[in-house]
Amino acid sequence: MVPGIGLTALGTAGVGLSLAGIAKTFLEGMHSVSALIMFIGMIILATGILKDGLPRSNQAKLAALIIVGFMATLGAFAVGLAEMPVLVTLTGILFLILVPAVVITWAAHKKSPHFKAITIIFSSAAVVGIIAFSVFGAVAPKAIETGVIAKPEIPEVVKVLGPSIDVAILEGSSVESSQAYDPEEITVVKGTTITWTNNDNVVHTVTSGTIEDPTFGELFDSGSKKSKAKWSLDTSKLEPGKYVYFCTFHPFMIGMFTVSEDVEPVSKEKEATIEVNIAAGSANKDNLEFYLPEEVNVRAGTAVTWTNSDTAVHTVTSGSPADTDAGTLFDSGFPLMKPNEKYEFTFSEKGEYPYFCLVHPWMVGKVIVT
Repeated sequence: MVPGIGLTALGTAGVGLSLAGIAKTFLEGMHSVSALIMFIGMIILATGILKDGLPRSNQAKLAALIIVGFMATLGAFAVGLAEMPVLVTLTGILFLILVPAVVITWAAHKKSPHFKAITIIFSSAAVVGIIAFSVFGAVAPKAIETGVIAKPEIPEVVKVLGPSIDVAILEGSSVESSQAYDPEEITVVKGTTITWTNNDNVVHTVTSGTIEDPTFGELFDSGSKKSKAKWSLDTSKLEPGKYVYFCTFHPFMIGMFTVSEDVEPVSKEKEATIEVNIAAGSANKDNLEFYLPEEVNVRAGTAVTWTNSDTAVHTVTSGSPADTDAGTLFDSGFPLMKPNEKYEFTFSEKGEYPYFCLVHPWMVGKVIVT
């Protein structure tokens, strides 16, 4: 009976996580394995409870009641953990598993001459039901990845002059290859309120920084937000500059917004060009090279082009990690620079311009304009 309790509990937890959408591995197929573990566990559990027939003594009835109560509590916890309407789905899965398990166990206990046929029929029905759940549960994210459902185009940067702006956490954003936010980057005047709405079916957060930043969440953090929940941030409490944010449950979901006193774009006058290379391995803090060359001297009116030769994403952001107005003068923007992508900026005024990577703040460089 004890192994049955363990396997059933493990399977129930797995199904709950798969429906919650928190663990990407479960989303991609482990829910079916969890259901099979649950199926086996319930057979063993039912065998233990019914090995001497239906419970007749008060002690046996109490033990059965405790076990059923334990499983009901665990199932309720799984439903509470899942942030989409899964009660009907979970009930159906439990029905698919529990009924065949009890029927097979009862047939074995009664030593039915049709035990083999009953086992084959009910086991096959349960497996088909579990496979159907697995297939239909994975169709939506797989379709997005394979292009059956067209991914939404990445919107252009939205510049806002009003007192508030809405950002949507898109449905399916827990799938790594999908767009997470709409819009993904915004520029707002200081004092604008940004409101995020979770249009996905799973829990998300809006947390400052990135997963690689040890101080993530210090500037702002929404905490866990369920489906359809909203969270607002008053930018009057922030200094002008560029702010990256992400979801702590799904760290690949990265967004960005800029707080500015003036949203007018800086004019560019390109006269000459110089190349800077983002070195391979720059995402590693112990790497000896980041921007090559680390410091460049150019004349006013020269355009500098950065090329990402690393396998990780990067930014080219004016200022230093300690600056509150970092990114005000120039920034490679969002989406982040992918491998082999380029970013160009024309320096029209004399001076020294330090810059760094928002995602990997140890990466620093400098442009000196004479």
